[in-house]
Amino acid sequence: MEGLIVLLQEVGIDAWFDWHSGYYSDSRRPDYEREQLVKVSNAQTCIFFCTKGSTSSEYCRHAYDLAVALDRQVYVVLTQSGDQQWEPIGIDTYNQLTIKQVSPTSNSFIAKIRDKRFNRIWKQISSEAHL
Repeated sequence: MEGLIVLLQEVGIDAWFDWHSGYYSDSRRPDYEREQLVKVSNAQTCIFFCTKGSTSSEYCRHAYDLAVALDRQVYVVLTQSGDQQWEPIGIDTYNQLTIKQVSPTSNSFIAKIRDKRFNRIWKQISSEAHL
C-alpha cells in the first residue's frame, strides 16, 4: 500500500494513510467506532484498499459504510496477490481508483478513476481537485 500512496503523491494527490492504527485488528481496538467516526468525518475523500484482510474485516467494512453514510467520496482500490484479485464483498457498485504504468518500459505512472455511474469510463486525474 505504501507504494500506491507514493504514486498518488507523485501524480499530485496528497494522500495519507493511518499506518499505525491500520495494523491493529478489531479485537485490539476497543474504541474503534469512535475513532472511525472522527477519522472519516475529518476526511474529504476515503480510499478503501481491497486486500485479503480488509475484505474480510468487519472494521474495514464499517469504515466504508460510515464514509458512504457521511456522504464522503469513496474510492475502491483493487489489489492482486498472485492470481487472486481482491474486490469488495457485498458492494455491487463503487467508484474505483487505480494507478497504471504509462508503458511497460516507462517509469511514469498515471492515476485514473472510474465513477460508479459510468462503469466503462476511466478519467485520468492529476490533482486532488479531480477526486
